[in-house]
Amino acid sequence: MIKNLTILVVLLLSINCKAQSPIINIEDEDGYRQDGAYYKDTNNILNNYEGVWLYSNGLDTLKIELRKKTLQHIGRYYEDFLIGEVKYVKNGNIKINTLPNINTNYNNNRKHTISGAVIITNPLRLNCTDCAPGEKRVFVGYVDHLIIRAGYMMLKKTTVSGQEAIKIFIGYNGVRKRDGDVIPDVTIPYGWYTLIKQ
Repeated sequence: MIKNLTILVVLLLSINCKAQSPIINIEDEDGYRQDGAYYKDTNNILNNYEGVWLYSNGLDTLKIELRKKTLQHIGRYYEDFLIGEVKYVKNGNIKINTLPNINTNYNNNRKHTISGAVIITNPLRLNCTDCAPGEKRVFVGYVDHLIIRAGYMMLKKTTVSGQEAIKIFIGYNGVRKRDGDVIPDVTIPYGWYTLIKQ
């Protein structure tokens, strides 16, 4: 009886040990995703980007709402990331408005217009000449639903006239801008925007 109980305890302990998954700080991830791991926003960097943000320039406005999602199952692993939706108005005309979708609970939250969370700290990858030492930016995916083109946003936390703000760069995969290049038509133009927290 004691022998059977000992075997049972050893089996339960070994199963419990194998069931534990490593927690990896998303700042430390190296591009390889380990099966069963949880890529966690340990230092709450993503919290700095949550909220409603607004860019305004005359009749042109860009409004973005971002939310942090935690412990999201992504196939073989779990991770924390941002989701978001956008509203872009050009010359007073609405070009895109996915903001009502922010409350949609997709079976995969990566289906939101904006999703992701790659924390970039390497100055070479930040692609800036005015980066502060230790500066961190967040790289997220962006899908232009009207033209079905994949893009990305680089998010940088900043302050404008004492107000909380983010500076974002919107780019499109496979599109590089050099002097004289013509950028294909997209819903939200390629480039930098500064958005104030609302």
